[in-house]
Amino acid sequence: MTYLQEFYLPTIQKEELTTNTPSSYPFGIFPYKEIEQINFKPITIFYGSNGSGKSTLLNIIAAKLGIARTANFNTTYLFDAYINICKKVSNAIPINSKFITSEDVFSHILEVRLKNSEIDSKREELEKLYYKEKYTPINYDNMEELKIQNETRSKSQNQFVKSRLEENIKEFSNGETAIQFFDNSFKIGNLYILDEPENSLAPKFQMQLAKILLECARYCDCQFIIASHSPFILSIEDALIYDLDDKPTKTKNWYELENMKIYNDFFKKFSKEFNN
Repeated sequence: MTYLQEFYLPTIQKEELTTNTPSSYPFGIFPYKEIEQINFKPITIFYGSNGSGKSTLLNIIAAKLGIARTANFNTTYLFDAYINICKKVSNAIPINSKFITSEDVFSHILEVRLKNSEIDSKREELEKLYYKEKYTPINYDNMEELKIQNETRSKSQNQFVKSRLEENIKEFSNGETAIQFFDNSFKIGNLYILDEPENSLAPKFQMQLAKILLECARYCDCQFIIASHSPFILSIEDALIYDLDDKPTKTKNWYELENMKIYNDFFKKFSKEFNN
């Protein structure tokens, strides 16, 4: 499904008519890349080196579409003025669409760790309480303590602790936790903007994410707009790729991109080691 079909960035003439400071962010970036009209497919990827404008472009698109986000981003007082002169052609944007950044993924990983740490600390406290109350003389003057003492005498330590403690979130590696985060985040019939989702993922997990993205686009009516360097994500079948390092910016096949050629040259150079 393609919710966002076309997006138009302002020409340099339009930028100059809008502000007296045409070099102020986010003005003065994209006219010099000679990119104005962007077409979209169910999976569209912006590729480019650091500083090429990938994240800025995602921020602009998300703001124009009104898509929810949690992570902060760099902006200026001219950002809204720039958004106003951008144009879009779209169907109705699903209300549950999201902007997911690498910061969101790292935050989720840290939240899982913190939650498990809190549960482990609480477990230790309950284990100490169990033995303290189990072997302390019965206190008939305090009803709350009496209830606990009776319970410790009728339950095993494990039963006592389990009845008072939520279970740990199953803790995986960072990559596994990140994949689970993405898999749980993608819902049927939404548009997702992803800023370098591969940042927390080893290659095998990048391959898993690429498979999830393709399946969600094909079978779950999802649209993805992604900024990425990952060869595994860039090589997703039928993805539309814009090379922001090129001038004028144009679409390319993933294997035509500079970084992919660098990877190819590297593995060719050491092909004997792999064959051995």
